Amino acid sequence: MSKYIFTKNGSLERPKNISKEVFNSSSFGTEFTYEPTNNPITFYFFTASSARQTEEFKKFRSLKNTINKKNALDEIFDYNNLTETDFTLISISSLNLGNGIKKGTVALNYYYTGSLLNSATDVQENGILYDSNDTKVGFVLYNEGFICLTGSVALSANSTGFTGYGGTQPKWFLFGALSASNNYFHCDMNYQINNSIPTKTIFISADKNKLNHSNNSTHVTSGSYSLIANTSSSFKENTFVEIKKTNKSPFISGSAEFEKQTFITKIGVYDEEKKLIGIASLANPIRKTENREFLFKLKLDI
Repeated sequence: MSKYIFTKNGSLERPKNISKEVFNSSSFGTEFTYEPTNNPITFYFFTASSARQTEEFKKFRSLKNTINKKNALDEIFDYNNLTETDFTLISISSLNLGNGIKKGTVALNYYYTGSLLNSATDVQENGILYDSNDTKVGFVLYNEGFICLTGSVALSANSTGFTGYGGTQPKWFLFGALSASNNYFHCDMNYQINNSIPTKTIFISADKNKLNHSNNSTHVTSGSYSLIANTSSSFKENTFVEIKKTNKSPFISGSAEFEKQTFITKIGVYDEEKKLIGIASLANPIRKTENREFLFKLKLDI
């Protein structure tokens, strides 16, 4: 993992996750080392009495319009109400988000001494999280990659060993806030992302009277490559090479007239510089005669 050195003389930009107040404080001196993290999931815990001018809360403030836009769907999508209560914001890194969270795949689980205490899912695929008691405990912003938990009801009367972020009982808004010394409770989160692969559709034609020749040695009659002259001063091949007859007569007796035919088994895709960039294999060989034409539709992953 890379480390970067930032100085206060303006030679390097201040890290985005370091506030101006902290950056200008004496605790950093004139130079400090910043080591970025690659954690795909980040938890932010906010209480109603906590300061609203922190860098973390500013990230949540940027979601105000997105949350209020969904207020017509359910009253749980209310930015102003969230600022007056305790809640947890779970952020999924854009590097791991793909094209957004897949609806209906979010599952949050609370465990106590190895047994499932409670779970929350978005079973209705509308972004609202319901726990095992069919109680709304939070919501999901699928496209933005955020999960907000607001449930403040204690999940268990037995809180032995629970040590969380300013809490003494397991609650949904304390999900993921367990300290390292916690030996009784465990939090688990599962979700899937939409990760579509861009494709390009290609049409390739096999026209009449074309693609009826093959360089395969079995395409010609055995012995057609006999030499006419081979001396110390000359080398000459037979100018007449007989193509092997492979077409059959539809009748039991009799013989069909000769007809050139090949069998297409693979299609090569080339770029502008005539470099092979892909090969499409057909499920079954396609018989190509001079009076037959085909149009193949290929999808190429970009």
